[in-house]
Parts: sequence; C-alpha cells; structure tokens
Amino acid sequence: LDGSYMRSLGEGKECQFFLQSLTKIAHGLDIQVIIESVESQVQWDRLSTLNADAAQGYFLGRPE
Repeated sequence: LDGSYMRSLGEGKECQFFLQSLTKIAHGLDIQVIIESVESQVQWDRLSTLNADAAQGYFLGRPE
C-alpha cells in the first residue's frame, strides 16, 4: 500500500475502511500486502487492524 494512504490515515474512518477493503481483496487474490511509510506509533496502531503481511517505514527502522 502506497505511503500516500498512510499520510491520510488519521483524516477519518473512510481511509481506514478503504484500506481494510483493499487488503481483503488482495488477500482474496493471494496477493501479499506490504504497507509503506509507517512513520508514527499512531499509524502503526491503526494499521494493526489491516492484517498486512509486512510494513516498512521510519517508525520501524531508519535507513543506515
């Protein structure tokens, strides 16, 4: 999932619902879901409901 969705995540329930639906569709098609641009604890907490296969971003580990 593109990082632009992560920046919009706190703006309302619509984005959360959209991402949950997109994740369910992807998993239904046997496609792995990787979330980009996780940059805060708030985003990480909200993303826990998505059941993504992996995530990346500054919150999880900065580049060396």
